[in-house]
Amino acid sequence: DTRIETTTDEVAPEKPFYYVTYTKIGPYGRVYVGRTSGYGDIESIVRDRDSQHHMNQQGYGKARPSTYLKATLKGGYWTRLGDPSYWFIRGSEQIQIEQYRKLGISGNDRNGISPKNDSLLDYLWEAIKYEL
Repeated sequence: DTRIETTTDEVAPEKPFYYVTYTKIGPYGRVYVGRTSGYGDIESIVRDRDSQHHMNQQGYGKARPSTYLKATLKGGYWTRLGDPSYWFIRGSEQIQIEQYRKLGISGNDRNGISPKNDSLLDYLWEAIKYEL
């Protein structure tokens, strides 16, 4: 009996690739917003990201999906820069961070998108288009 081991990359293309934002509730009701991506279902993608999350050490709870979108381009992570779904998630993350900041409960000490990022307005516009 000879077994051939397969890597995730060989199996993954059969599963959908998603871009996801998530929130984590911390001490005093502060809300941390992050993003992740991966093959499979939304819950497992977020759970995998959360397993070694840096905010766990600061008392933040379980990550919960907040927005997600299936990739429109094949190739997963490697094609993200040209994928409108990735652009949506980048914009969505930043919008959520700003919303929690306005409420005074953001757990993010930095932006999801640098103000110096040349694509900032493109990311935000992509997220806003889905909300309209």
